[in-house]
Amino acid sequence: MTTAHKPQDKYKAVWLIFFMLGLGTLLPWNFFMTATMYFKSRLGPPQNNSVSLLEENGNLLGSTSPPPQASSFLDSIFNNVMTLCAMLPLLVFTCLNSFLHQRIPQALRILGSLVAILLMFALTAILVKVNLDPLPFFVLTMIKIVIINCEFSGWGGFGEKRAGWGT
Repeated sequence: MTTAHKPQDKYKAVWLIFFMLGLGTLLPWNFFMTATMYFKSRLGPPQNNSVSLLEENGNLLGSTSPPPQASSFLDSIFNNVMTLCAMLPLLVFTCLNSFLHQRIPQALRILGSLVAILLMFALTAILVKVNLDPLPFFVLTMIKIVIINCEFSGWGGFGEKRAGWGT
């Protein structure tokens, strides 16, 4: 193909498609990454209200500020495990999607992914109000991250090549 016959992208559609795919790929990552303080507070040692009241009143009497809380093991590994649980399934399922996208209809892939993502985000919102111990909360959160990222890779097909493209 010569440079005189290169395709025109008058409305920047290719840029928009890649931009939207990038947003879609990073959305679950950003969803969990921006709430790091929330997850760390849920994974830290349990808060005792009477101790926090005593510390609060002690501060009024002129004592020094309370010592910082020691982070738990789950708290310290949260970001690393979240990164692995987000990026590895996204990579694996995006590669699988490139091979298997012809076997599953595009509408089913997209609608199925959207419904599964909606259910996972709803479960995440519900778990805000449920009091869980740190370990079950950590495991459930990581499972949700894996499922959400697997489903985001199911959106494949927006950039399917048509016959004759790139030849």
